[in-house]
Amino acid sequence: MGVALPQESEGWEWTDEGRGKWGWVATQPLARLVLRFDSNIFAPTDPRSANTVAVSIAHLKSYEHMGEANVTCISGCSCQWGMLDGDITDHYSQLRVQEIKVTQAANCTIAITVIKATHAHDEGHKVKIGGVMVSEEHFSEHAYGMCVPGGEQCIGSESNNVYRREMLALVSQAL
Repeated sequence: MGVALPQESEGWEWTDEGRGKWGWVATQPLARLVLRFDSNIFAPTDPRSANTVAVSIAHLKSYEHMGEANVTCISGCSCQWGMLDGDITDHYSQLRVQEIKVTQAANCTIAITVIKATHAHDEGHKVKIGGVMVSEEHFSEHAYGMCVPGGEQCIGSESNNVYRREMLALVSQAL
C-alpha cells in the first residue's frame, strides 16, 4: 500500500474529531495541506505510463460549517486544478470522492488550500480529507467499484472489469 505523506500542514490538524473517523481537518481560509505520493500505476516501459491517472480525494460533505478548497499539482506531476466543495443542503454528513486527473510520477505533490469564499449558509470553512486513491480508470468513465482494503485491484460495479487502483494510507506526519 502506498502512502500520502504530508509535506506541509499549516492550519490543518490530524484528528478524529472525537468520533474515531480520522482525517486532516482545517477550519480557516488559506489553510494549506501538501501531500506527496506515487501516482505511477504502470511501469515506465508500459505504453500506458503516458496516460493520466485518476487521483480521488475523499472529503467530507455536510449541511453545516463546511467550506471549499482548491486542489493543485505543485511538483512532480501536473493536473488541472480541482475544487472540493463540502457544503450540501440535505441534512446528513458523509465522505464523498472528488477526482482529478494527474500525470504519473514517482513524487506527485498536491496542495489542498481552503479558499476564503464560501456559499455555506453559516459561512463555515471546514474541510476534512479522509482518504486518497490512485486509479488507472477515471470514475467519470466507469461506475464506482468496490475495493478490497489494502488491495491494488477493485472490481467495477457495473462492468465487472478489473481496474488497477491503490488506496493510499493517509498519515499524520512524514515517515
